[in-house]
Amino acid sequence: MSFFSIIPIWFATTLLYFASPKQRYLATSLKRSPSYAIAALLILSGFYILTLQFPIVSAMLAVVVVLMSSLVSVTLLSAYPKRRFYLTATMVCAFSLLLGGIAYVA
Repeated sequence: MSFFSIIPIWFATTLLYFASPKQRYLATSLKRSPSYAIAALLILSGFYILTLQFPIVSAMLAVVVVLMSSLVSVTLLSAYPKRRFYLTATMVCAFSLLLGGIAYVA
């Protein structure tokens, strides 16, 4: 179940990156205030998913760890072409769904 929380946090970090004026993938960056609000909701949804399995303090620490690692990975991936960025984002989601489904079934 905790792998399912990675997906909304990953989308939140990519949304935060697309709201940056230094992003390279969109012609114009997204507006900041709606992007930040949606990213906050996505992070809170990832936190809620983690609280279903872990205590609140552990879930908060896990959200911080996933958020920081996602921010770093999105920033590092921005140096590569657009196709690799989208491929990696798809692989993160598929990997999280696969491992989350395996952990849920097992």
